[in-house]
Amino acid sequence: MATAAFATAVFLLMLLFAALWEPASGVEAPPEWEGLAFDGVKSEIRYDSGTMRLFVEGKIRNVTHGQIEMPDIKARALGADRRVIQSWVVEAPAKRLGPDASVSFHTDVPTPMEYTIQDVNLEFVARREKTHAD
Repeated sequence: MATAAFATAVFLLMLLFAALWEPASGVEAPPEWEGLAFDGVKSEIRYDSGTMRLFVEGKIRNVTHGQIEMPDIKARALGADRRVIQSWVVEAPAKRLGPDASVSFHTDVPTPMEYTIQDVNLEFVARREKTHAD
């Protein structure tokens, strides 16, 4: 009886661990961003001021005990066939993220009305160099 309860507890902990460590984008983070994870990501299409817009928001968590330089985020809106309908880069919401900390991010873009967006894919990408035109 105790062995079955222990095995069940271990199995549930393994499931919890896997859920917490799975990257939102399905792509492994490069070593310099290892330890960053998307959390609570939500997307919604809304009609706003005469335009259909895709809103995406969530948090980025640093699950390490060290400070990490923040990358930008590449967002891709995917159709039912998993093809990319549109993509854009979201500027890093902070320069650095401290140990065990999190930061919120938000983006919204106009979206073509002739396509149905099924999913949003997020991944970390190198920060863009700022120019005077930015």
